[in-house]
Amino acid sequence: MKFIKVHGLGNDFTIFESASWEEADKYQTFASGVCDRKFGIGADGLVVVGPDSQADVFMRIFNPDGTEPEMCGNAIRCVARYAIQRGLVNHNRMTVRTRAGIKLPEVQFHNDQSVAVRVDMGEPILT
Repeated sequence: MKFIKVHGLGNDFTIFESASWEEADKYQTFASGVCDRKFGIGADGLVVVGPDSQADVFMRIFNPDGTEPEMCGNAIRCVARYAIQRGLVNHNRMTVRTRAGIKLPEVQFHNDQSVAVRVDMGEPILT
């Protein structure tokens, strides 16, 4: 099983590729072992990414306890860069399907190197 470990502004994640949104369900129970810092790889979350019919790619994230949040700003920035590096997306502006809907990250380049990722998270929902 191949994975990559990434970090964004102090959060670290393991990224796994999956063929579909539904197939990513199997990673939920796997997350606690992978994210364990003493006996696993160690991470703040396990991220699953893959091709999607509703967006360029999908992203699902599982916390170390197996719960699945709707979104994570640092994780989606890591996913955007990963998607370009792995050839899942061939343009710097992309659409990413999340549990919180479609998000719009943009990878910024300088001298052909990715240097930053900006994400339009939409308007805040205040309750």
